[in-house]
Amino acid sequence: GDLPSPRYGHTFTLHPQTNFAYLFGGYLDTSETSNELFRFDPHFKEWQKIVLANDSPIPPSRYHHSTVII
Repeated sequence: GDLPSPRYGHTFTLHPQTNFAYLFGGYLDTSETSNELFRFDPHFKEWQKIVLANDSPIPPSRYHHSTVII
C-alpha cells in the first residue's frame, strides 16, 4: 500500500464500525505541514492514501489538531 511518510502532530482516528483507522495531516520531516489522508486496514495491515476528487473541499495542511468521527 501507500505508506505515510514520517510525521508528528497528526491525528490517528479509529472508525468503530469499519475498524479502519484514519491518519490526517501532521508535520513532516521535510519541515512542511501536510493535508494528506491515509486509511489503515488493521486486518490486512495495509495503508491506502485517500485521494479526494478535484471538486471536493480539501482542508488546508495542519498539525497538532484533533479529529472526530460522527
